[in-house]
Amino acid sequence: MRARAAGQQPLDALREAMLDALARRDPNTGLNDTPEIVAFMRMVFGTESLAARLTRYTARGIEALDEALRETGVDPLTAHLAAAQVIVVQRQLAVMNYEALADGGSADDRYPEAVRAARQAFDLLDGGLGVQLKNA
Repeated sequence: MRARAAGQQPLDALREAMLDALARRDPNTGLNDTPEIVAFMRMVFGTESLAARLTRYTARGIEALDEALRETGVDPLTAHLAAAQVIVVQRQLAVMNYEALADGGSADDRYPEAVRAARQAFDLLDGGLGVQLKNA
């Protein structure tokens, strides 16, 4: 977000970062079928205390994005609500990808659907948040 190109809208930068992370099979996208990563994710989602930590990790992501949005001039309420929506959407996309891989799919097979889902999710965000963030 902070490293976006001059004039690039915040949501566009986040969309681009998500698509890049999917292409790189970043484990945070849930689209990494390395056996160790799948085993780690299975352990995280299958262990209540670790799943609770993931919730705290998500909250920290919201705080960081909130702060970055405020730095661009977005008002505090809009920044916080937008950050919460974006981070939760990213987390849900990652869970959907992980679940597809945990069911035996491969990252390469899942990739086109992961990209489609990410584009659709960001289109939905853009339809609601985009106007507010572009006016900042």
